[in-house]
Amino acid sequence: MGFFSRLLLLSAVLLSFITVISAQKVTLSYQHAPLETVLNSVKQQTKLSLVFSEQLVDINRPVSIHVSKIEVNEALNQLFAGTNVDFEIKNDKLYLVERKLSVQEKSDRTIESVSGMVVDEKGDPVIGASVLIKNSSVGTITDFMGKFVLNVSEGDMLIISYSCFALPLIH
Repeated sequence: MGFFSRLLLLSAVLLSFITVISAQKVTLSYQHAPLETVLNSVKQQTKLSLVFSEQLVDINRPVSIHVSKIEVNEALNQLFAGTNVDFEIKNDKLYLVERKLSVQEKSDRTIESVSGMVVDEKGDPVIGASVLIKNSSVGTITDFMGKFVLNVSEGDMLIISYSCFALPLIH
């Protein structure tokens, strides 16, 4: 058997294995249950390991889903409809990832510039505070006056954080 024949056979086996995983059927019946509970049920029924960032996925979000013996892909599409969460199934793992917006979806979102000032409890400006759009990697830091400017879309939420640490003196 030649190299290309073996490669073709291996590819076919791997492809069929991936198809079998994504074609697994699940039954879910939950009303206002935490997302974590539903995902654990998917995990038990499919034997897939779950991989995600808690910054992206709110596992306490209440969800309702009632499906019987449908493919796991269809169930997950219903579960994450209307959210910024997408999924990929690879190597016996279910990866929850940030949904990529299509060009049309991006152009439909109204973007505006927001500015602000971060101050401490005394009203003094906080230099170098992190200002991030929740569930994204888009952000900025405050300047020497505690001010920031950031382009946001309707519905975006800002997360402001500041970490102060002391460096040891070297003698």
